[in-house]
Amino acid sequence: MKGSVAGLFLLLSWNAFAGSSLTCQTTAVPLTVRAEGLAERVGDLSLICNGGQPSATVSANFTIFLNVPITNRIGPGSAADVEFTYDISDGNGPQPVSAPGVLANSILSFSGVNFPLDLSGGVSLRIANIRANATQLPAGQNAIQASIAINGSTVLPVTQSQLLVGYPQASLLDGFSGVLVCQQKGSVAPTKPLFSAYISAGTFFSSTRITEGFASAFEPKNNAVNFNGTNGERFLITYSGLPAGAQLMVPDVIAGSDAIQQTAGGDLGVPASGGTYAPTAEGSLLLSRVFNSDASGTGGNPGYVPGAVGSGSVNFDALNSVPLNNGVGVVVYEVVDANAATTESAQFPTFLILPPHTVTGAVFTTETVSYAPVSTVGLADSAAPVPRFIATTPGADCSVLRDCNASYFPHAMVSPASVTFSGNAGGGGRAQYVQVYNSSGGLLAWQAAISYQAGGPTGWVQIAPVSGVGNGSIYVYVDPSQLSAGTYQAAVNILTGPNGTPASLGIKFQVAAAPPPPGPVITGVTSAADFQLKTLAPGSLATIFGTNFGIAGATVTIGGAPANILFQNSTQLNVLVPASLAGQTSAQVVVNANGQNSPSATVPLGAFEPGIFANGVLNQDNSLNSKTKPAAPGSIIQIFATGLSGQGTIQAKIGSTPVNQLQYGGPAPGLMGVQQVNLQIPANTSATSVTISVCGATQWFQGPCSAPYTVYVGN
Repeated sequence: MKGSVAGLFLLLSWNAFAGSSLTCQTTAVPLTVRAEGLAERVGDLSLICNGGQPSATVSANFTIFLNVPITNRIGPGSAADVEFTYDISDGNGPQPVSAPGVLANSILSFSGVNFPLDLSGGVSLRIANIRANATQLPAGQNAIQASIAINGSTVLPVTQSQLLVGYPQASLLDGFSGVLVCQQKGSVAPTKPLFSAYISAGTFFSSTRITEGFASAFEPKNNAVNFNGTNGERFLITYSGLPAGAQLMVPDVIAGSDAIQQTAGGDLGVPASGGTYAPTAEGSLLLSRVFNSDASGTGGNPGYVPGAVGSGSVNFDALNSVPLNNGVGVVVYEVVDANAATTESAQFPTFLILPPHTVTGAVFTTETVSYAPVSTVGLADSAAPVPRFIATTPGADCSVLRDCNASYFPHAMVSPASVTFSGNAGGGGRAQYVQVYNSSGGLLAWQAAISYQAGGPTGWVQIAPVSGVGNGSIYVYVDPSQLSAGTYQAAVNILTGPNGTPASLGIKFQVAAAPPPPGPVITGVTSAADFQLKTLAPGSLATIFGTNFGIAGATVTIGGAPANILFQNSTQLNVLVPASLAGQTSAQVVVNANGQNSPSATVPLGAFEPGIFANGVLNQDNSLNSKTKPAAPGSIIQIFATGLSGQGTIQAKIGSTPVNQLQYGGPAPGLMGVQQVNLQIPANTSATSVTISVCGATQWFQGPCSAPYTVYVGN
């Protein structure tokens, strides 16, 4: 019954008897339980009853509810491994009640329980080894509660109706001296799998430390908290990201912080040692590797069992390999001894074996620690291990052990501590190198991550590399191409693992509004036919050369009149000179692009200023006149030109000889600003080429002519 009952509810119905005034004092000693636990033993329930009829027999039914699921191991008939005893102080000690506890829908019931009263009419009742899912406290509650209500309280009053039986608390903390980093130079392996040999050989390692969140959090199987359990507290160490060819070695046995000599790699403030341990009456933390367990930490047995108290000290030096599958390895340790009166910790190195040149660059591995067995079974079960735990990430243990800023942990620093960039919206990026270094001890294996100001845009910072070992540098690039004007802030966070001290590089980017694009500039105005700088004829085509015209949207005025644009790119405009300028001798040309006017350019105007277009002569069959396609003598050629739009006569010359009669001279059909002149090549022409010119004037050949154009002639 998750969250629907305020506490543990004890309902009794019984056979009353004459003269009875039995009264029970209810008590419970709440235990600190592991908040990660799915089957945690809570405090025992005790009822001390007095005032009943001497030597009478009481028959009762008991039903028990928790404010979290009951998770005891159950057997045939759903009988739970809960102990219910009575004691009448007759020298025989506590005796089991006559009925088993049955679990159904997380409700524990004892039906038809019979127990006697002593000669004074009293009895002591105790219900023990109730297990609870400590991860499932109802919202707003921080304790496992017990409420006792009596059916027919006038017959059996109790002194207290509400009890506390458990206080869940985070109980597993960890720490790391660094991470395993596979480097190109590799890491040597001694010939013997001994702790001392690996330390002497300088084999690369990283140390793991596990610490109790409270005293008695780590207990062996034979401790009362693990009554009827399948094992003591276990720890699941998972490694991942290891490259092919790598091997890991770990100790078989780990002596804890209160042993004669603690197991340590020497990089967490304790001298390097395989560890020395001696069994004592009060106990000291000792972990044994569990072999043949599964990936959740279930099954298998500890490889080492402590001797009897007084059996003498033992030195530990053995290592064993960690099986790896696709770069992932699992190690399980079990608590085989502990001191419940003190907060204990244990640490051990993980040695890395790697042949040189196995990897081309640094490869960062990951390591996680959790309780084991890891399980998702949060209700009573017949097969699930006891104890069992959810998979959680432990908190850092340095605050408990008071070494968070110890010199053996790496301390990342960046130089400079902050950088400020400036740029224009939509403009080019800015960059700077920032140094990363370790100002303390240990191996600085760092990873960099970018964080942005809350509510602001993201993606405008880029960094390389994103990880490194030891001192190095980071290339920081800021990109304003997608930013508007404003001030933006971000940070590059240098992460060093749970025990290293991180660093942060502050980034400020002051982005100004994009400057207006440069205005257009005219560098020349020519005839569109031959690109010669000369007089423009109204109604003809002109080409304007310059810069910053854009690729679309420009406008042109000539003499204040708008000119029709027929072609545009960033450096050239082809326009039709307004016919309305006829009779004027000069005009100002102005180009407007990107909202800005160019400086004006003055151009002369005239009635005629002819020019023949390149490739502007077609043969009678409409083929382009060329050496390979000459015009036949006596055939008609078509000449396309501009600048012949004035009032007067269109004329032509072959060589220096005027053509007395043109086949046609006037606007080219469908071609704005273009004129067409058709003339006949003399039939007696024997030359392979002739030059032609087109002219315009109000009188016979009294006006300007185009530059000569070569026409090829032949049969």
